Amino acid sequence: MLALPWLAERYQQLVQRFGASTLHHGILLSGPQGVGKRE
Repeated sequence: MLALPWLAERYQQLVQRFGASTLHHGILLSGPQGVGKRE
């Protein structure tokens, strides 16, 4: 279980891309202040 459940879909996408070796070398995280980007 994720500490930030509203990010579950995005997390799953990252896991799938990592497993398929298609994860980019840099990932930009963005969003409004207070949504958990630094956690």
